[in-house]
Amino acid sequence: MKHVCANAQRNSRRQIARCRQARKNTGDCSTTLRLPAAIGHVGLVERVWDNLITNAIKYSSPPAQIEVGGELWRDGMVRYWVRDHGDGIPPDVQSHLFDPFYRRGGSSLRGHGLGLALVKRIVTQLGGAVSVESSGKPGEGAVFYFTLPRA
Repeated sequence: MKHVCANAQRNSRRQIARCRQARKNTGDCSTTLRLPAAIGHVGLVERVWDNLITNAIKYSSPPAQIEVGGELWRDGMVRYWVRDHGDGIPPDVQSHLFDPFYRRGGSSLRGHGLGLALVKRIVTQLGGAVSVESSGKPGEGAVFYFTLPRA
């Protein structure tokens, strides 16, 4: 287990740039200047960031406005988040988002419905938790959170 954050933050910026190019998206991404350090496996945490950022872009109308951040949290944890300003997620759907093979949006979007299930599994194995907040109202978007032990 290593301190993770600086690499994840650098790589998240690269991921956002790649996704923008792929979608011809001219959106913007803002990040907390310095994400708090956590303990975890660098490669696995990068997968978590990659999935959450990719989903934020995928489910946002261009130009996507994505925010990435983190803060010291309770009980020796760090809480990270990815926020979009897309269509939001209806409350009745939120409880299924981290289930394997669940696909929001039906078959019109690429994917197999495993990304958020993988995010949950990785974060749980590293001693953290995942959650989502959304009013379900268009334009208010969603915030996906994950916690990891503080370094």
